[in-house]
Amino acid sequence: VDGLRADLAFYGRLVGGGTREGLAVHALSVQPVRDSQAWNFTATLTQNFKRGQDIKGRLMLDVEGVEDGKLRRLDWKTLNQGQENTGIEYRFKYFQQVGGTIMLPAGFMPNRVVVRVDGDGGRVEQEFSWADAIKGEENSDVSQ
Repeated sequence: VDGLRADLAFYGRLVGGGTREGLAVHALSVQPVRDSQAWNFTATLTQNFKRGQDIKGRLMLDVEGVEDGKLRRLDWKTLNQGQENTGIEYRFKYFQQVGGTIMLPAGFMPNRVVVRVDGDGGRVEQEFSWADAIKGEENSDVSQ
């Protein structure tokens, strides 16, 4: 049932249901890379404001968590270790999955991911709990 709700929310956002929304981060999924501190991620971006027109920009992540008993926020440059410092490019008409790899330091316990997208479709910052991202679920803030 949850999978059907997620699909309905996704398609509803694409067609707009009469309301036009700008750029949104519909879902985030993270998967561990075996025998490493690396994680592959996939973010699903949607937009229905500029129907039929390409929008483009860049995506970056921050990860919040606990390290050595202290709260810490790892920024994009730390997570990608100097690769693609300005973010990962996207360009799409209706939706696109944008993926990449991040590295977490040993002993870091993540609890939240902040996805930031910035471009001609606007600027959006969307938070996902780490537990939901591991399950690949859409953000609970998405209206259904």
